[in-house]
Amino acid sequence: MNPLLKKAVPSRLREARYRYRRLGAAKSLRYYAIEHAEQRKPGPEAGQPFDIGGAELVPHGSTVHAIRSHWVDYAHGVQELRAFKGLAAGHNELLDIGAAEGIYSAAFCALTGRRAWALEPSPEMYGRLRGLCDLNSSFEIETCQIAVGATAGHRAVRLYPDGQFSGVGASDGEAMDVTTLDEFTAERELAPDLAKIDVEGMELDVLRGGERTFRDSVQAILLEVHYDLLAQQGQSVRELQSLLADYGFSLEDLDAAPIEDLERFTQANPEPVPGYTIVVCRRPSVPAP
Repeated sequence: MNPLLKKAVPSRLREARYRYRRLGAAKSLRYYAIEHAEQRKPGPEAGQPFDIGGAELVPHGSTVHAIRSHWVDYAHGVQELRAFKGLAAGHNELLDIGAAEGIYSAAFCALTGRRAWALEPSPEMYGRLRGLCDLNSSFEIETCQIAVGATAGHRAVRLYPDGQFSGVGASDGEAMDVTTLDEFTAERELAPDLAKIDVEGMELDVLRGGERTFRDSVQAILLEVHYDLLAQQGQSVRELQSLLADYGFSLEDLDAAPIEDLERFTQANPEPVPGYTIVVCRRPSVPAP
């Protein structure tokens, strides 16, 4: 857009124009309807119970923004929470890999009364996670400042301005100790049956380092697929789908519709933020909500 026009056109109209061009009319209208419905409800406030639909958690001041951006202001995140709630209802122990501020770990505990393991390597994010846990002391959230990957050892990571880490494209960044998910669960004798993975392009590494865990105990996964970051490493969503199928998982979108071809799905179903989507990975024995 011309810089002069950009100044003259209100930001809301610019956003509407962008979303319409990227998502199409039908999806744009659907998303606006979802967001409007959520924004009419009481929003999250630090130190005050927040209703996530059937359960409550208490946001820490450092997590209010994350809750708004994930569960209130953007329809894709609202749909993600709905899908997660459907999964949580039938599971007993969560592995929250790349937990960030820990809002999904807290949601799982609020919804089920069960235990969550929140794995987050970023010092900044881990601090926010601990703040959320302190305000929700009745929740059984086990926090671990740890990174998991394909092999144990060390990996250079890149720190983003918002406090997140990524190992994609980092060669001379801060060195992070890495373990594998199989080592992590074996040391603690864990058999988690639900996982949430949000690891900024390291999806294949996490899955490869957790083969036994994913084959033997995990029954469903809520997975953020960062397909642009995968491509930067010479990896692909085809490899990702193939590995998940080998582990016994089929894929669905957030409305529980089957995904036959993940690569085609990412191309045909864009989201407002380019480069990523969210899918449900489910064993055939796990019924859809």
